[in-house]
Amino acid sequence: MYSVLIFLWAFAVAYSRIYVGKHYPLDVATGIAFGFLTGWFAWWCYKQYGVPKESPLEEEREERIL
Repeated sequence: MYSVLIFLWAFAVAYSRIYVGKHYPLDVATGIAFGFLTGWFAWWCYKQYGVPKESPLEEEREERIL
């Protein structure tokens, strides 16, 4: 639900920038593309290099607590 609201808010801001003449449409489209690519790259890095749930470091920490 929140993700839909965030996208609607971002669309409204992008549209308003064009409507009031502050930015050209290509400026806004480039910003949208850059945002999507940056978000996708961050997600990809997290999936590739994130710490797995069952790592040896996590097991050592649990042993010390017990």
